Amino acid sequence: MMAFATAACNGNKSGVTFNTNAGKDSSVTFDISPDSAARISVKIPDTIVLKMDSTGKIGWSDRLIKLTDLQQQVQDSLLNIYIKSGKLPASLDVQYLGTVTMGIRGNADDMIRQAQIVLRNVISVKTLNKAFGSLDSAAQKKFQEQYPVLFQNYY
Repeated sequence: MMAFATAACNGNKSGVTFNTNAGKDSSVTFDISPDSAARISVKIPDTIVLKMDSTGKIGWSDRLIKLTDLQQQVQDSLLNIYIKSGKLPASLDVQYLGTVTMGIRGNADDMIRQAQIVLRNVISVKTLNKAFGSLDSAAQKKFQEQYPVLFQNYY
């Protein structure tokens, strides 16, 4: 599965638009400016736990999602947390229930990784006015320290 992601500031600089193309096109605009009135006091969990069964169904909080929806769910949930608090959890933990094949695990890893890439760019463009890949190494390192969940390799 291949997904392409882009991030760009919209014309009024009050929000960020992100587009993903993973079999379907979507465009969503959120106001994630640092002084957004949408910020509220929210307790951010240190770790988000996902429980995956052998069929690829994933328990996320109090919902059950399909493997095919994982990338969008990770993007939406983490972006929602960021919009409300300006912070992100430190990590994701995927727990496997029963025998989960390497193919299903690999697909889940790919989807989480694509969501991380999209969010790196969305947050970087908004907070630093540059896509993550355009930042110098010192700025990338600081960004990675601030948002480690966006760089996590093992779930």
